[in-house]
Amino acid sequence: MLELISTYTLGEFIGFCSILAGCIAAIVKFLGYLNEQFHFVETKKTKIDNLNSKLDSLLEKVEKNEEDTQVLKEASISRIKGKIVDRHKEYMELGYIDYRTLDYLQAQFRAYEKMGGNSYVHELMRDLEQLPLKG
Repeated sequence: MLELISTYTLGEFIGFCSILAGCIAAIVKFLGYLNEQFHFVETKKTKIDNLNSKLDSLLEKVEKNEEDTQVLKEASISRIKGKIVDRHKEYMELGYIDYRTLDYLQAQFRAYEKMGGNSYVHELMRDLEQLPLKG
């Protein structure tokens, strides 16, 4: 160690230490940069994974909602069909129909058709529309 100190001047020794400290600082800074980049990539991957998970969950909910909507649609078709059948029997026995009831049944029938309902209900509505109007 004494030999090392006696070989180099104080200025050379300080210069060497300064260069060494600069290199160490640069290496630390570079390692910090690499760490930030790695962490950034990891964060992006985590965000993408989270988004994919949320999308999967949303797709499951959409599929469930579509199934529920289909069930509700079928229930509505059945309810309207039942209402028209009941009213057809009632008003055919009376031999007439009032304007408000006919208007209501026609509106229900239009909804029935838009939802895809089809059957003998068309004939029942034609029968009701041909009845004389009263009141």
